[in-house]
Formats: sequence, structure tokens, C-alpha cells
Amino acid sequence: MRAVKRLSKAILFVGGGLAVFAAGTLIALSLYLKSSSVQAQIQDALADALGLPVKFASTSLTPWSDLEINGIHIAQPGGVEGEFIEAESISASYELLPLFRKELVISRMTLDAPKLVWRQNEEGQWEWPNAKKGEKKPKVKGEKKLRVKKPKGTRLAGQSKSGFRVLIDDIAVRQGTIQLLDAQGLPVVSGIGVNIDLDEFEPPYFGGTLRAGKIEWAGLTFETVATPFTFDDGALDLSALAGQLADGTANGSFQLDTEDEGSPLSAKLTVRKAQLGNLVIAWGWTDGAVSGLLSGEIELHGTLKKFARSEGKGHLSLEDGHFQKLELFETIGQVLGLDELANMHFSEATAELRMADEKVFVEPVVLATPDLRLTAKGAVKLDTKVSLDARLAVDEKLAKRLPSFVRDNFVATETDPMRGIDFKVTGKTSKPKTDLAEKLIGKKVGEQVSDLIGGLFGTKKKKKDADKPVVPEPAKPADAPVSTIQPPAPKDPAPQP
Repeated sequence: MRAVKRLSKAILFVGGGLAVFAAGTLIALSLYLKSSSVQAQIQDALADALGLPVKFASTSLTPWSDLEINGIHIAQPGGVEGEFIEAESISASYELLPLFRKELVISRMTLDAPKLVWRQNEEGQWEWPNAKKGEKKPKVKGEKKLRVKKPKGTRLAGQSKSGFRVLIDDIAVRQGTIQLLDAQGLPVVSGIGVNIDLDEFEPPYFGGTLRAGKIEWAGLTFETVATPFTFDDGALDLSALAGQLADGTANGSFQLDTEDEGSPLSAKLTVRKAQLGNLVIAWGWTDGAVSGLLSGEIELHGTLKKFARSEGKGHLSLEDGHFQKLELFETIGQVLGLDELANMHFSEATAELRMADEKVFVEPVVLATPDLRLTAKGAVKLDTKVSLDARLAVDEKLAKRLPSFVRDNFVATETDPMRGIDFKVTGKTSKPKTDLAEKLIGKKVGEQVSDLIGGLFGTKKKKKDADKPVVPEPAKPADAPVSTIQPPAPKDPAPQP
């Protein structure tokens, strides 16, 4: 019994000693990691591993292999003002024993809710921050570097000048926000709820999978986006984009070289069954004015610096299309008694597009109901100015409903057996104008209709009667007195015998 008691005491003593030793070791390690000299070494080694000029405020660790790095900052490159990346913390899992040989081995590093703001420099380029000053060589146009892919499981390594090493197995980003700004500070691309899992990280190359709750680009808002991606020495490649656009599906690809002259880009987008009404509200149209399911394909290539000069082509189609309360057609439809113009339900709605010279060329657009067809060809400038040659055609049944003096203006052609009339559409996309009323009803009647509509809306101007001759009053001598005596009335002629 005594031997057992002695053995128990010994075990308790040894166990207690080990616990005290472990606690003391962890406290010592915590104090060691919190010391200014070691934090500077970790910061230098981490910057070397990531290839980014990282700065942080402090580090802390727990006995359960949890490491937290607080107050992360990376400055904008090229002398541009502001922060490139800001994050409150990086959470990581580390291995304990390598710390005794001056190695911080991180099995997984997660950047929590970072804010990335990447701004163009004065040359209109996005310059990637580089921790290794003077090592970056200028890019040669058309040159592609031969990159040897490292075996899976290869650690990302960095070392401080004093020999402290950081080894990283895995890096991830959770719930980040991203903004790419032009040289004037205006947003070009933005994303929120961004999650990134990297499977390769070899600065200046990294690749993996990107997921985002929302991405906005060129006036379009994409939701629940997912894509594999690579970033290779300034060239971004989103090779298989998939997401939602206006409650429909969107798939495509996007390539952007941030460091080449002008930032060349190319994009492909395929849309299926997007709600047109949701899209046009974002572009400033009235809610409920248009509806339908939009599908189509668009290809675009150019440079981001001169995006307005980009070139490309596209095809769009609208299923179950419905246009109503559009000022362009509503008034004419009411005057002529054609409800189809004021409230159009399309059996066919397609558009062939070509982008070039800061314009979108319509080649053509076709909007058709069972008894009416509207076609147009021309151009829409990026400043929203419209210049279209259009034709409104109706079938015989609809033509018979028109007043006779209007019906005569609708004629068939060799290429269009339906009776129709040609007209022009000008103005801006937000408020287009047409000469259709004048062509339909004639100039004189058109002016009367304009007066009628103006009177209804309180904008009618008073018009002088142009047919009434104006008789000038005779001039009076300047010195002649004005007589107030009336001349005597003429006498009745004497009766004839």
C-alpha cells in the first residue's frame, strides 16, 4: 500500500510538474511572440512569403494551436494614397514544436472580412504591391513566362533577415469586399461577401476558387457568383464564371491584364431568362414599364482605359415581352386608337448588336405582336444619344381600323408585304423622340394633335391666326391737330321727277 501511495504521489508530482512546465512554456512562448523583435521578424518573414508589404499591430496565440494576427495593413503600391488591404485580424492554426527552432508553421491562414481597394496609378494601370523592391522586371508585350507548377502540398515559405521562417500550408479569405477603382477613384468592379480558397500561391502567381455574394460591373449586378481563377503577374483570368443576373442565370469568362498598356480585357457573357424589368430599373427606367425574360450572348474586347472604344457583338431575345407606358408610343397609340402601341405584348423580340467606335450598332431590333411589327436599325452612342431608322408595319385587319387619311401613309414594300411607314427615332434613351406622328397624320394635322396634347397637359401655346391680314393704320401728320368735330352727314339725294 505504501508503495502504491508513493507511486501515486510521484505520478501526481510529475503530472503537476509537467502541467506547470507546459503552462510556463506557453506563457513564455506567448511573451516571446509578443515581443517587438519577434513580431518584426514574423512580419518580415510573412511579407517575404506572401510577396506583399504586410504590416500588422500584434500577434497572440492559445495553447490550442490558435494564432491571431491583428491590425493588418498593406499600403497602395506606386505611391498611390490609401490602403490596399485592411483587415482587423487573421486567424490561423499553427504547429507548436517548430517554434522552438524559430519556425512558425501555419497549417491554415484565414483573412477575416478584409477590405481590398485597388486603385489605378497615373498611367491607368493596376500595379500589384511588391514586398521585394527592385526585383520586378518590366513586362514585355506578348511575352509569356514559363511557370513550373509546384507539387501539391508545397508550402509557401518566407524568411526574415535574422533567419526566422514562416511556412504556410493553406490560405483563405472570408467575407471580404473588393473594389477596383480607376485613376479618378471611380469604381470599375466591386464585390461583397467574397470568399477565396487558394490552392496555389507562388507570388506573383496565385490561383484557386472565388465565390461572391454580389459583383457589380458595367451597370450589371451578378449574385451568388463562383469561378475558378488565376492571377499571374498582373493578369487576372476568371475562366468559368457562373452566377445569377436579375433572377436569371449568367455564365461566361473575363480576362484582364492589369499591368499591360491600357489594361486589355476580354469578356464573354451568356444570359438565360433574366428579368428585364429588374435590369432596366437599375438603369433608371420606370418600374413596370417593361417586362419579360431576357436571354442572349455578348462578346467584348478592348482596353479598360478606353472601355468606350471596346469592340464586340451580341444577340438578345426576349420571351413573354411586354412594354407599356412608354412615352414614345403611348401618345400615338391613343390618338390612332391602336392599343397595341400603348400596351405591347410581343410574340417576337430580338436584337442583333455590334459594339465599336463608342457606339452600340443595332442591326436590327425586331419587336412584333401578332398583328404589328416594329423594326429599327442604327446606333446608340454611349452618351445615350439615339439615331435609329425604324419602320412600323401592321396587318390588313389593323390597317382597316386606321382613319382613311392615315391609312394611305402605310404602304407595302418589296421586302415587307405588311403595310408600313418609315420613321426616325432620335433623342436619348431616357427620352426618345420620333417623327412618326407627323408622317402618320400629316404636318398640319400633326400640329393640331400637338396642340391638343399640349392643352391636355397645360403646355399649349397661344397661336396667332396666320391667315388674317394685318392692315396698318394710316400715319398721321406730326403737326396736324386732332379734330373732335365730326363731318356733317351726307344729305339725302333729291327725288327724281
